[in-house]
Amino acid sequence: MSKYDSEMLQQICDNVDLLDYVSQSLELKKQGDNYFTNCPNHVDLTPSLSFSPKENYFYCFSCGASGRIIDYLVNFEGLTFGGRIRKVYHRTGYGMACRGN
Repeated sequence: MSKYDSEMLQQICDNVDLLDYVSQSLELKKQGDNYFTNCPNHVDLTPSLSFSPKENYFYCFSCGASGRIIDYLVNFEGLTFGGRIRKVYHRTGYGMACRGN
């Protein structure tokens, strides 16, 4: 059983600004309402990885990777599940006590 309940994970996804998080390590270009960069999962000749600040969501038009902050960490940072939660907590300062290790 997960040490992280679904309500806590939902709160993280709702309250952590994905665009703010990724802009600390990726160079993003604004196009319309969204921001784009090359996807680190594959060779990208044109930026295919899109971030929607309105939806707090990402989507890669080439490989189909998509989701919110926790999904981003799964797809692009290769941490264990607990490591992903701790990283979001520590890096963003989101004020929630994580119960897992």
